[in-house]
Amino acid sequence: NIGIGISSSAGRIGGLLAPFSTLLTEYIEWGPGVVFGVCCISVTVLQHFLPESSGREMPQTVQELKAWKSDKTSTIVR
Repeated sequence: NIGIGISSSAGRIGGLLAPFSTLLTEYIEWGPGVVFGVCCISVTVLQHFLPESSGREMPQTVQELKAWKSDKTSTIVR
């Protein structure tokens, strides 16, 4: 729930700020491309820190979540 809420908030903030990218273009022609590119790259890097849930059932209780977090044997090493 927290992840969906944060994603929704970030999307709304991005929706509010996106129209102002045309104003940035008047001062720095390549500015909006850099801003949006940096956001895309940062999301790509940050998603590697998310816990891997492939092949595992998602926890339903707090106790299952604690056991899931403490189980280091099922993490994928890249």
